[in-house]
Amino acid sequence: MEGHYILKLNNKCNMNCLFCADPSSIRHLPDNELNSILNGLKENRKRFDSLIITGGEPTIYKNLFRVLRYAKGICKYKRICLVTNGILLSYPAFLNKVIEEGVDSFQISYFALNKEKHDALSRTKNTFYYVNNGIKNAIKSGKEVRINVVINKLNYEDLPLIVEHLIKLKVNSITLAFMNPVGESVKNGKSILAVPFALVMPFIKRSFDKAKELYFRELYIENFPLCIARDYIDRISDLRKPEENKDYYTSGKAKTKKCSGCIYNDNCDGVWQGYLNQFGGKELQPIKLKADVLDKNSIKVLNDDVLKEKGFLFNKYLFEIAGMGLGIKKASVFYLKKNELPSYIEELKNRGYYCEVSDFSYLTKNEITEKIDGQKKEGDYSLYVSKDEEICKRLKYLDYYHQFKIREPNGIDSRDMFFEIGRILGYPRCCSEFLLSCHDNREYENLSAESNKAYQDETIYKILALIKSHNVLYNLNNFSISYPSFFNFFVCKYDCENASNLTNKLLGYIKEKYPWEHKILVKDLKMPIIFFSAHRIIYLKNAVKKDDRVYYIGCSVRNELLHNLSKEKTGEFKKRFMMFSEGDSFKMDNDNISIYKNDKIIHFIKKEHQNDGIFIEFT
Repeated sequence: MEGHYILKLNNKCNMNCLFCADPSSIRHLPDNELNSILNGLKENRKRFDSLIITGGEPTIYKNLFRVLRYAKGICKYKRICLVTNGILLSYPAFLNKVIEEGVDSFQISYFALNKEKHDALSRTKNTFYYVNNGIKNAIKSGKEVRINVVINKLNYEDLPLIVEHLIKLKVNSITLAFMNPVGESVKNGKSILAVPFALVMPFIKRSFDKAKELYFRELYIENFPLCIARDYIDRISDLRKPEENKDYYTSGKAKTKKCSGCIYNDNCDGVWQGYLNQFGGKELQPIKLKADVLDKNSIKVLNDDVLKEKGFLFNKYLFEIAGMGLGIKKASVFYLKKNELPSYIEELKNRGYYCEVSDFSYLTKNEITEKIDGQKKEGDYSLYVSKDEEICKRLKYLDYYHQFKIREPNGIDSRDMFFEIGRILGYPRCCSEFLLSCHDNREYENLSAESNKAYQDETIYKILALIKSHNVLYNLNNFSISYPSFFNFFVCKYDCENASNLTNKLLGYIKEKYPWEHKILVKDLKMPIIFFSAHRIIYLKNAVKKDDRVYYIGCSVRNELLHNLSKEKTGEFKKRFMMFSEGDSFKMDNDNISIYKNDKIIHFIKKEHQNDGIFIEFT
């Protein structure tokens, strides 16, 4: 289910934004009936896993909590996003309540850096302070916070400063959305806030330059035709929109006659009709050749290994593709949802790969991975991929007997089977030997018992590899990396020469193909962390170890890692994170963690066992 159900609760709003595309008359319409809303939630759950709640301003809808409770508790939507102006999030009690009832993420509008411009755009007094406090509160909650900035005449020159400000607040992503010049801003047939693309693009460039400088990768633009933003095609969020919601996102857009001559006409959503009415289409220049976009400095473009049309994101397994392309791996395994499989298989076959799908799936709940026999919708399936059809089939065959621990009918020894799988997947032999030795020497069982079996395999193997290491090489960091398949096996130790040589080859490939991503990736890999488990990691900004303390100037978590945790474990971890966010240094030993602020202990954490929190510096 790639798309999401977009639910409009109401038309009323507690602001009166000048750039709003809706006419003010719509604000007087009555709220949508609750029964109708609940029926819509129930019916659309059959089609969608995720829900986006919008308005008007949904936070002022009188039955919001009942809607959330029904959507999460009864309909079981896996992910709920609340689109809001952020005003009511400035009240902690309200924020906590919507989170308690099921909101997983917030999309918040941000207008300007100062009160004068903000209030001029919102046409509502003092909203600047409420919105800023709402954003800060939402960030502190640990939920995903995505910011949407509507580009207009009053703020376009400030975009780089706005981006810098929001990055420093530690939002998860920022989208600079080109304004639809209709609705409230239109006077005498023209929008008084509209601004042409030509004036905006230099500030878009400066915004991306600022994001690069601050190593922030989640900056996007929206409502830009591809010919105008050809240098940022990989950053255009319109290309990532689900096909199921295409009509919603393209409503109000149009194309000119010359657009038909563009090679990306089928992929481009076009331009706001209101923009064409006001400025015409002179700026639009059809892309005739792929060379117009694909140059040596291009990072991600349509039709390459990273981004495919219709929102198909290939970068999740870029490193696996690189490994096979470099000859490191004879085959690879992708872990995908059932609905993702057809798109991946089609694309991989178009690239000359053979594919096989497992007859079982995995489901991770509360850090425990459960194997599910039979073709069901839940869980992740193993997609076996290779340029060699026989190797592809062989890997699927071996993996079945290995994963289910069933005796192979031809009498292949389980250890030989394990080493053969490792060879096919490109593992150094010491990696396979390490995994077997963990069990032969009962190291795995002993560590599992020590932690009261609070860990899944991924965490235990990492801790055992740490114990064997003298250093922790940054290129072997499979703790904090946001690319799940960069190094898709467990190393015997984190200064292993064999594994390091392989990852250096992969990093060299990325540096050559995608230099901007490489710079951010290396910064990511070198960031110190506190490792509690595979799904509980705190990232420390500018951390320095001095004497027996670690000093830092900020910390963060990645919300996507928390989705596999129980509500109880998520709550416990967020409490720990809040403790660290309030401090500026900490000290750890085998039994305790002491958190300091201005050299005074402000929090004290009693460890459940000695590996309940490991500080890691990457060299």
